[in-house]
Amino acid sequence: MGIDSQLVAPAADLADVVRAFYWHDLRGASTLSLAQRATRVPPGPYNGLVWLLEGRAQLVECGGAAVDRELPAVFVAGAHRHDYRSLAITRYCSFGLAFQPGVLALLSGLDLGAWRDRIEDARLALPADWRALLDSVAQAPDHAARIARCEAFLRPRWQAVAPRQPGWVHLLRHAWRRSSLPAALTLQRWSQRHLQRRSGDAVGLRPGEVERYLRAERAMLAVRDGHAPAAEAAAEHGFADQAHFSREVKAAFAHSPVALQRRLDSADGDEDWLLRL
Repeated sequence: MGIDSQLVAPAADLADVVRAFYWHDLRGASTLSLAQRATRVPPGPYNGLVWLLEGRAQLVECGGAAVDRELPAVFVAGAHRHDYRSLAITRYCSFGLAFQPGVLALLSGLDLGAWRDRIEDARLALPADWRALLDSVAQAPDHAARIARCEAFLRPRWQAVAPRQPGWVHLLRHAWRRSSLPAALTLQRWSQRHLQRRSGDAVGLRPGEVERYLRAERAMLAVRDGHAPAAEAAAEHGFADQAHFSREVKAAFAHSPVALQRRLDSADGDEDWLLRL
C-alpha cells in the first residue's frame, strides 16, 4: 500500500480561512528509510493545526535550532522564519490544516505573534471552546469526515468575524500583494503603523514578509505545476530578475528553483513530501 500523502482544498466559502487540508500516512509502508521518516516544513506565514491520529513523531529542529521533543497528539505551529523538522518515531498517520495568514488569531482571539517559530500543544494553547474540534477530528472515521468537521466548526466562526475585518479579508483575497495595502487600510480605517502592529500580533511577521513568502510560493508553484521556466516565473510574479527569484526561493525552500524542481520530480520519498502535494 505504501505511503499515502494528499492535499485537499477547502470549500470555496472557506478559502479565506484555510490554505489547505492534508494528511500523511506512513502505516502502509512495510519499512521506512531515514528519509521517509523525515518531514521538513519550510518557512511561511501559515499557522498549522496537526493531529497525530496514530503513532509518534519527534520534533528535531525548530526556530533555527536543534531540539529533541516528542510532538503532542495535536499541536499548533506558528508562522515561521525557519524550517521546522520532525522525524517519525513509529509509523504514524497525521492530519492537518494550514490556516491563511492571521486567521487563527482572528478566530481564536489570541495574539499569535509570540508563537512564531514555535510548536505548542493545541489542547493547552487554544481556547477551551476549541476542545470540541480537537476531539471531534481525532475521533472521526476518515479524512473526509475530518475535513467536514473542521469546516463545520470554522464556518460559523468566520461568518461572525469576517464582517468586522474587511481590510484583513481584502489582504487575504489579494494574497497580501503590496498593491492591495492601500485599500485594506481604508477598509479597516487603519494606519500603516497599525497594520504593522496587527500583523505582528496576529501572524508574527511584517506585512512585507507575508507578501514575500506568498509570492515565492506562487512563483515556485508556477515552476512546479505549470513547468514555467524560472526566468518566466520571475517576470510573471514581480521579481527583479531571475537571480532575485532564485535567492528568494532558496531562502524559503533551501534550494534554487532548478535544484528544487529536480528534487520534487524525483520519485524518492524524503523530507520534502509536503512540497510535492
